Amino acid sequence: MSASPEPPFAGPRRLAADPRAPRLALALARLIERGGRLSALPGLYSTVAEDLATLVAYERLSISVFDADAGMLRIDYNNTSLLDVPPVGSLYPLNDSVAGEVFRSRKPLIHAIKESPAYRDDAKRHARGIKEIAVAPIVVDEVAYGAIAISSVEVGRYTEDDLWILTTVANLLGMMVSGITLRHEAQRKRRDAEFLARLSRLLAGKRETPEISQAIVDLLAPELGKTCMVFLATDEGRFNLAAVRAVDPALTARAQYIGTSLCELPRSRTEELAAKTRRGVPLVLQRKGAEDDVELASGLRQFFQYGISEITTMPIFAGTDLIASVAAMELSGDADELPERPPLTASQLELLRLAAEQATPALINARLHESLQQAYHESETLRHIGQDLARSRDTHQALALACRAVYALFNADYAGVVRLMPDGSMRWESVIGNRTARHASGPFSPSLVRPIREGHVLVTQDFPNDVPMSVDAYPVALAEGLRSSLVVPIMVAGEPIGALAIGFRNRRPIREGDIRMGQALAHTLASAMQAITRATAGA
Repeated sequence: MSASPEPPFAGPRRLAADPRAPRLALALARLIERGGRLSALPGLYSTVAEDLATLVAYERLSISVFDADAGMLRIDYNNTSLLDVPPVGSLYPLNDSVAGEVFRSRKPLIHAIKESPAYRDDAKRHARGIKEIAVAPIVVDEVAYGAIAISSVEVGRYTEDDLWILTTVANLLGMMVSGITLRHEAQRKRRDAEFLARLSRLLAGKRETPEISQAIVDLLAPELGKTCMVFLATDEGRFNLAAVRAVDPALTARAQYIGTSLCELPRSRTEELAAKTRRGVPLVLQRKGAEDDVELASGLRQFFQYGISEITTMPIFAGTDLIASVAAMELSGDADELPERPPLTASQLELLRLAAEQATPALINARLHESLQQAYHESETLRHIGQDLARSRDTHQALALACRAVYALFNADYAGVVRLMPDGSMRWESVIGNRTARHASGPFSPSLVRPIREGHVLVTQDFPNDVPMSVDAYPVALAEGLRSSLVVPIMVAGEPIGALAIGFRNRRPIREGDIRMGQALAHTLASAMQAITRATAGA
C-alpha cells in the first residue's frame, strides 16, 4: 500500500511525457462539456466511468458517498465486469475500509490486496480475484463528499501516474457534483417558492380551521406523494382530525379511519409524543421503530398494522403552545403489504416544514376568529337564557327551562337538574332525553353526592372506563347508556344547591369550553332561583 505524497493537480510535469496526457486533457474537456448538460448524478457517474476507462484500465469502478444518517459510506455507483460485488446502496464503515481511510484523510492511495487482509473486505476482494485497488477522495465545496475507487485483477497495474489521473478526475467530479447540487438546490427553492405562493393564494380569505386544514393537505399530498392529514390540538392535550387527503383516492376511507383512530390514543401517549416535538423539526415514526421499540409498540403498533410504513409529523406552534400538526404517511393498498415508495427525502421534509410555517399564521388567526365567534355565541345564548329565566315565576319552571336550554345548547342526549335537599340527599327536579325512569328510583350514591356538595365539577370522558369510583355509583349512566358526561354544581352564596347534568350516549370529548359554558349556565340559573326566592318571600 502506498499513498501519493503530492497534493491534487501537483503532477502535470511528470505526466507530460506520458502518452495519455493528450487523452486526459480531451477526456476532461469532454467531461466538462457533457457534464454541464447533465441534471442527475447517475448520468455524471456513468460519464466519468466511460472517460476514465480510456485512461486507466479497471475491472471495477465504484463511487461511494458519505451517508450522514448512517455515519457510513454508501455505494452510489458501480461499473464492473466482476461477479458478486457489493450492490449500489451497500454501506461501509469509515474505519476498517480503504474508501473510509481515503475519505477521512482526503489522500489518495494504492492498496495491494494480499492473502493476509489489511481491511475488513480484503478477503472478499481477494476471493473475487481483485489484486489491487486505487482510491481517490471526492471533495465538494471543500467538504469531504465520498471516494472513487478502481480495482484491478493484476498485481502492480497501478502507478503513481495512474493515481494522479484518478485524483484529477475525482477533483473535477467534485466540482461537477457541486454544480449539479447547486442547480438542484436552485430548482428546489424555485419549486418551494411556487408551492408556497399557491398555498398562500389558497389560504387567502379562509377564516375557518377546517377549510384552512383541507387546503393544506390538498396541496401537500400530491407534492409529497403521501397521504396527508392535519390534526388540531385541544385544550385537554388531545388531537382532533381536521382534514385528510389520500394520495390514492381509493385509500380515503381507510385514511380517515386511521386518522380518527390516532386521535383516540390515550392522553398519556399523545402527551408523550407532543413532548418529543420541537418547532420546525419533524417527528418521524417508522414501522420498524414501532416493532423494535417496546415503548412505541405499546401505543402505535396497531396503527402500523393497518399498512402504514411511516408517519412524519410537523408541529405547528403558537408561541410555546402546540396548536396543530401536519402529518404525511405512507399507506399501502393492502393492510398486509408494505409500500414500496421510499420515505420522505430531505427536500420533502423541508417542504413539509415550509408548509407548516406558512400555515401557522392562518391557523392562529382562524383559532382567534373561532374563539371570538364562540364567545359571542355563548354570550348571546346566556343573555337569552337569562332573560327567559328572569320571567320565570316559580323554581320548578326555572329548573325545567334550564334543563331544556342545556339539552339544546350542548346538543346533548340527556340533561337534568338535581337539587340538594336539607337532609343531604339529592333529587332529580327535571330531566329531558331519558329513555328509562331510573332517575326517579333510588337514592344517589353518597360517593357521588359528596363531590357535588363540595362544589366539584365532575367530568366523565369515557364511561365506564375512566370514572374515579365504582360504576355502581352511576346507576343513571348505566341505565341510559351514557358514555360522556358533565356535572356542574349550582352555587348560591358559595354553597351548592344542586347541579346541572349533561350526558352523551356516544363518546364525546368534554372540553374546557364546555365546562366554562356549564358553569355560566349554572351561575345564571342560581341567580334566577335567588330572584324567585326573594320574590316569593316578598309576596
